[in-house]
This record gives sequence, C-alpha cells and structure tokens, in this order.
Amino acid sequence: MEDVAFMWVRDQQPDSGEFDIDDVRYGPSESAPADVADSTDAAFAIGLRMPDLFRQSVAAPYDRFATGRFEVWDGTSYAHCRLADREGKHAVSQSGPRDLWAEVTAAYRWWQRQGRPSLHRFGLTVSTVGEHRAWLDDPDNVIG
Repeated sequence: MEDVAFMWVRDQQPDSGEFDIDDVRYGPSESAPADVADSTDAAFAIGLRMPDLFRQSVAAPYDRFATGRFEVWDGTSYAHCRLADREGKHAVSQSGPRDLWAEVTAAYRWWQRQGRPSLHRFGLTVSTVGEHRAWLDDPDNVIG
C-alpha cells in the first residue's frame, strides 16, 4: 500500500504558527532524518503517536548535499532537520517550548520496536458516540 495524499481545503491547511526565530536550538540527530521522512509507514505511526503534529519534506538545493530537509511543527514549536550530515552540530534546528525532534525520534523508535509495521497492521475502532481508538494488530493494543 502506498501513501495517499489529498489537496487540503482552505480551512484545513495547517497554520505554520509563530516561531521565535531568535531562540533557535541546534544539534545533531539521533536518528537519520531521511529514514523518518522517507517512510510512509513510519510517518503514519508517528502521526498516530503525535496527532497534533504537521510535517513536510522540502527539496533544498541550497543544502551543500542538495538532499533537502524535513520539517515538523505544532503551531508553537518547530523542528527543521537537514536530511544529510545528521551528526553535524547544525543538523537539527528547533524553536518553541517542545523538543519536537526528540519526540519524533522517540515515536520512530517505538515504530521500529514494533517490527516496523506497515499500514495494513493498524486499525481503528469507533464507538457509537464517536470516540475513536487507533490500534496495532489487535483492538486491545491501543496506540497512545
């Protein structure tokens, strides 16, 4: 199964938020950002663990490796990761109160520990009152 994308209607488009550009933190990445950015299955699992997060991959020809970048944000915090040179001291830049890249890499490691499940292993249970729970492999194995 491949990734499915739809054009967002105007009121669904995520607000990039206001970021305090003067308060940027830099550091290396524990996980390879390209691994996180390029896997549809990983992105889906991370999205289930972090439903308030928006993400995008951006081509960045100005990057000395011309590999691009991966960005995540929640409207208050953001993380910008270069897809190359992940161990460089400026591989990840972040701003805001959350350490989003640490949260994303923790969710990515969770996906790896589960055996890198593909999309078809996930399910959704919706109650008659509209409550919903995402699960992995079995409705009793709720993702939270």
